Amino acid sequence: MSKLTLLLILCFTIQSTLTFGQYKKIKEEKLTIIENKYFYKNIPLNGRYHLKYKMPNDHLSEKVNFTDGLKNDTMSTIFRFGKKEKAGAYVNGLKEGKWTEFMYSYGTIETISNFKKDLKEGMELDFVFGKDTLYYTSDKLDGWQSFNRHSTAEKKHYDNGVLKKSVETNPVLSFTKECNYLTDNYECYSERKYHSAVRKEKITGNYKSRFEKTTTINDTIQHKIIVEKTETKDNLKFIADFYRNNQQYEKWEIIIPSREHCFNEENSKRLLDDDNYRIEYFLDGKKIGTAYKLECEIYQWLMYVHKVDFFVYDYSQDQYGYSKNFRKYKLAIIESDGDMLGGCVPEYIESNE
Repeated sequence: MSKLTLLLILCFTIQSTLTFGQYKKIKEEKLTIIENKYFYKNIPLNGRYHLKYKMPNDHLSEKVNFTDGLKNDTMSTIFRFGKKEKAGAYVNGLKEGKWTEFMYSYGTIETISNFKKDLKEGMELDFVFGKDTLYYTSDKLDGWQSFNRHSTAEKKHYDNGVLKKSVETNPVLSFTKECNYLTDNYECYSERKYHSAVRKEKITGNYKSRFEKTTTINDTIQHKIIVEKTETKDNLKFIADFYRNNQQYEKWEIIIPSREHCFNEENSKRLLDDDNYRIEYFLDGKKIGTAYKLECEIYQWLMYVHKVDFFVYDYSQDQYGYSKNFRKYKLAIIESDGDMLGGCVPEYIESNE
């Protein structure tokens, strides 16, 4: 074989490698997409393309092979700002088999999922906060799911995508919590042991208008709070009633005019989230004192919501009625010290009496 023949064969091989190995760049706005099928000037795409997505996803691009307009590739790659974010296979335009998602800024694996005809199916591993193990049936969570947050382990049971039960344990904090969920209502039980106290809680309620939380310390001191939401055309009203050993000692009344656009459904959920109302206890010599506290951020948020009336009522010990005492307040932060839990309380600065 002559040197010229060898040179021609070598050139052809290099040219073929470049032709079949390279991706042709194309913008999504130049394409017509019909039922996952991609057309350019009415001709279906064939071969390898580097697809640049249009607004608002113009920071995304994808290297993928097309067959007769459909994505067919054993390993396509999706990029965010030029860095790899997802990789996996397509069969006839649908995700199939293992897909890996990366934290594109660092290149580490975020999730490993399995797909069947573009729907999540089977086990998924999520490494964002540890190692969560999830299970899907036709793209919906199904069965027991395992979540890990440092020293806290949580399991949740789903039925066709609907949460039915959750169990949370933290051996470091000596904490356990179990919840059952119905269509609109839920019921939870929890227990936490401290050096000098055991806190037990029962919570019942629904997601839209009410919850009741009973907290018992050392099986002797009992606190209860009932929060209810009512809505009229003029305002939203949240009423919180506080009890100690079955005797009411305080009432909060929060009124938000309906015209307040900053108060949306998400804010409403915050005031109905029982996690934001916590029992705090402190040691006075050998005696334990208790009180309910809101999360600090809730107080801070209420302070800056315009035209929110926040009233506090003190009940007399004989329960012959109550009086409206204070409206304006400032934030007082209680620092954590040993067994005592930190939190926030309103420190009243103006009486309307």
